[in-house]
Amino acid sequence: MTTGDEFSALRDEFWRHHTSGRLREALAVAERAWDGFPERRGYAWLFLVAAHCGLGQQDAAIEVLERAESENHLWRLGLLRVPELQPLRADPRFEALTTRAEARAASRNFQPGLLLKEPSRSLPGTPFCSVCTARPALPTSTIATGCRRQPSDASSLQHSPPSLPRKRPSAGTIAARSGAT
Repeated sequence: MTTGDEFSALRDEFWRHHTSGRLREALAVAERAWDGFPERRGYAWLFLVAAHCGLGQQDAAIEVLERAESENHLWRLGLLRVPELQPLRADPRFEALTTRAEARAASRNFQPGLLLKEPSRSLPGTPFCSVCTARPALPTSTIATGCRRQPSDASSLQHSPPSLPRKRPSAGTIAARSGAT
């Protein structure tokens, strides 16, 4: 089992306990995920905070969020809006922390590298999109025929590579799927 599989197994175990109301067990699993997978703390903080909220331990949940922020693990800001964190929304510390985290992300223009970086030099044969003039972030073999965007949405930031055509199934494949002989 790979590290990713082990973390996924802990994630699934956490949510099974949490959704069935076994919050102490969920907290124990969350602590194992936090301690055992330091490279996944950018997601594991959610487990700890959700478990503490479920147990009515808002102060402990805020402490976890502050630790995640101070250790630079609080980047997935959309996770702050999950329903499990509802008990924290009225707490001014939560609002202040959310504001700080959003400001930090905005100041660093935090975006996935695929959307942020261009090749450092012009690569031979690397086309620009005819609609949005964006240089594709993917190799040209993946881009194939250009951007899916229409001229009306050319102001959008994200380049949209085209869908690759699907291969039509053969008559034998269709007959096998339908159960015909």
